[in-house]
Amino acid sequence: MNKSTISTYLRYMQLQVVAEAFLTNMSGTLYLPGSDEFNQALIDGNKHTSKLTTPEIKDFQANWKVVAQQANTDTGFSGTLFKTPGDNPEYVISFRSTEFVEDNIRDRAVGRISKASSADNASIIRFAHFE
Repeated sequence: MNKSTISTYLRYMQLQVVAEAFLTNMSGTLYLPGSDEFNQALIDGNKHTSKLTTPEIKDFQANWKVVAQQANTDTGFSGTLFKTPGDNPEYVISFRSTEFVEDNIRDRAVGRISKASSADNASIIRFAHFE
């Protein structure tokens, strides 16, 4: 794998981390990019492992802008639209699926997942995540 391929993967991985952050307020309005609320949302990330450091936030903000984010729907789906600055911007949309940990708990509460199938589901998700 050459360096430009690795750089490209890293670039899009950073977008995915930002997409996993909760960038809207309770009413669904996107925080103003660069505001304290927006930056704190990037630091907090998805409240699990997807978080950015301050230098990563500065790098992201120098190269990308969040145009819009569909906050979690009732099913847990979320999507974020990004664009690069400049006269000929590149647009990238990142779809984020459900929060596995919370969904597993919620689904068990309403009886949608049996104990036997939850281990299988976790394996499938882990495998699919790395393909």
